[in-house]
Amino acid sequence: MGIISSYLSKRHESTSLAFFRLGFGLLMTYSIIRFWLKGWIQTMYIDPSFHFTFYGFEWVTPLGNYTYLLFFICGLSAFFVAIGYRYYMSIIIFFLSFTYIELMDKTTYLNHYYFVSILSFLMIFLPSNSSYSVDSYLQKNHIELLIYVGIGRGFLEPGNSHMIANALGFDKAQCFDIVDACMSWVRAMQLVDNLFKSGGYRNALIINAEFNTHQGGPLYPHNLNLRRRSQIEHTFPSFTIGEAATATLLIPSEPDNFEFYFSTRPDLSDLCTIPLKNYEGFCHPTEKIGKNGAMQFTSYGLDLHNHAHKEAVGVFEKMSKRKAIDNVFVHASSKKEWDKFGSKVGLSDKIHHVYPETGNVVSASIPVAMSDAINQGKLSRKNSVVFWVGSAGMSFSATRFRY
Repeated sequence: MGIISSYLSKRHESTSLAFFRLGFGLLMTYSIIRFWLKGWIQTMYIDPSFHFTFYGFEWVTPLGNYTYLLFFICGLSAFFVAIGYRYYMSIIIFFLSFTYIELMDKTTYLNHYYFVSILSFLMIFLPSNSSYSVDSYLQKNHIELLIYVGIGRGFLEPGNSHMIANALGFDKAQCFDIVDACMSWVRAMQLVDNLFKSGGYRNALIINAEFNTHQGGPLYPHNLNLRRRSQIEHTFPSFTIGEAATATLLIPSEPDNFEFYFSTRPDLSDLCTIPLKNYEGFCHPTEKIGKNGAMQFTSYGLDLHNHAHKEAVGVFEKMSKRKAIDNVFVHASSKKEWDKFGSKVGLSDKIHHVYPETGNVVSASIPVAMSDAINQGKLSRKNSVVFWVGSAGMSFSATRFRY
């Protein structure tokens, strides 16, 4: 049973099935139109006063002038099968209508008509609309999983994902949040990849809204009002923060496409914090945690990047085939520092930076950079791509896939 279950749950590329559906549907549409234009509906089914019926199907007879309606329904359903519109309903209607036409008179029997009936019956049980079809363009009620990620949020309870799903009308989506600072989006990508491999979901949407510079937030006005020079050490990164919102739609078309590598340094967790009130009961307090106060952003940017030199390069070197890389997208924390990291692995010229234009957009860094590269024509299909991220925690990741 385990072997059977594994076989049935295994995912496969569906392109060939989609093109078969398209070819089959168009051929059947052409066949019905040709039958109609040749006048055969009238001469073979309506004009004759007697028809040779099949044994057991004597009740299947032409419908008079309504036979034209029967052929119209058959041809229309064949066209809908071709484009993948309401596929399962269309293929069932096509099977029933075509088989009815075949059974009306045995003198019109052709062995490939019999084959078409068998084939269309089998297609009822195939997911031929999973790609390259109208059905595959997702509607609101098709979203199965929504994950909200990042620092920017309006709620501690419930998860922001539930509020987003409600606002956007994703009433059937499973919802939860992932909070892991600037690493949140990559963590969600890894989780979704594993959920796809387990067969748990057919699509997922990852959303973030990194809007952290609002009045009374973790940056403004408190951190942007420096009162002494010593604050620069743990406050300067506040002046680099930008804003962005992204939505990443994922489907499991290539289940073995991603390689994820992570490393973590919890001993450096106090270098970048936004503590809640009474945070002391949830950690071993240090003088660095919450240096700017509760609910305020404290970040020792220089220390973070100094530690990241070794850790970021180390996690990058865990990847296979590091030389065959076309694009590198990094956490938008500093162009200068990430160029240094890139030089160490010989790929600084492959890094696509958005930091000079957007600032540090936190968990939105990678999707924003990818979108920018696509718009500039710098990211093409089949490119070998790497996500390279360093985050508070501290945590580091390198992710490789083919776009």
